[in-house]
Amino acid sequence: MALSERSRSVLYHGFMSVVDDEAAVQEMMAFFPARDLEEPVTRDHLHAELADLRIEMAELRTEFAEFRTDMRSEMDEFRTDMRSEMDAFRNEIRAEMDAFRTDIRTELGTMRTEFRSELHKVFGWNLAAFVSMAAVIVAAVRL
Repeated sequence: MALSERSRSVLYHGFMSVVDDEAAVQEMMAFFPARDLEEPVTRDHLHAELADLRIEMAELRTEFAEFRTDMRSEMDEFRTDMRSEMDAFRNEIRAEMDAFRTDIRTELGTMRTEFRSELHKVFGWNLAAFVSMAAVIVAAVRL
């Protein structure tokens, strides 16, 4: 228990009248705290504080375990969401690629048909020119 300033002063002057060494009296007065904060710690008080500290540490361990469990479940949920989104994205890309492939095939088919049509026209014109040329040659030979 802390001493009041008045009590410390009385004790100090009383010890100085008995002991003539001021350093020794100062050292003796150091064992009588002036404030509650300077009071020496007893073993019982230390054990009580350590018990409180152990309880708080146990609570922190529990909270940390709960936090770890929460984080794991959130990470699992995040992983599941990401997989779902990636699967949806993959399916969307595949659908677009299939549509593109179909469009390309359709366009190539149209181009093939147009090419054949143009080729037949050119072949027809060449055949007509060949027949006309043959007719002119035959007519020239008869003359």
